[in-house]
Amino acid sequence: MPEQSFFDLCGELLSHIRRHPSLPGKRVGRASYYHLCSCNLAEPASVLATGLLARAFAPVDPADLVLKDRGGHSMSLLLYPDFMAQAHPALAASCEVDTDLKRVRFRRYRANRPILHRKELLLAADSTEFDRCTALTRAEEAAGLLSRPFSFGFEKQWHERLSASNYRVEAYALLPCGERARPVP
Repeated sequence: MPEQSFFDLCGELLSHIRRHPSLPGKRVGRASYYHLCSCNLAEPASVLATGLLARAFAPVDPADLVLKDRGGHSMSLLLYPDFMAQAHPALAASCEVDTDLKRVRFRRYRANRPILHRKELLLAADSTEFDRCTALTRAEEAAGLLSRPFSFGFEKQWHERLSASNYRVEAYALLPCGERARPVP
């Protein structure tokens, strides 16, 4: 059972994020997502990464954590290994936390994992990755790949959509299949 300080820290994170609506974040349905390092919350992210999450999973890099604010006293810590290195990182694990009931539920994702799009919404505008994430999203929008967002949020569906549209993502560039160096504008 996790110690009380973990729930206090999670409650403080939720409170901080809700008091600062201008933090970089992304809304999907009724949930809001925040990359903790981009919200100037690297220290709490580090405590979470080396504490409870490291006991449930392999060691966790704080830069790979995204907080999902589920409303009320509920949040999830989402683990996206290689968050910065991958254009569309896949969700490896989650830790759902209810700070009121002091409950934690862990989940690992293996097959057809959820993937992250529009990553720039989670990054501070002065982030070194912001411009290239924004450029990728614009190229994917221009190619029509991001319409109907609920139909491609998982690895299999995303790769099927890319293949059907004759594109691939290499590093942070959207490329027509069969070509190497010319990104889509």
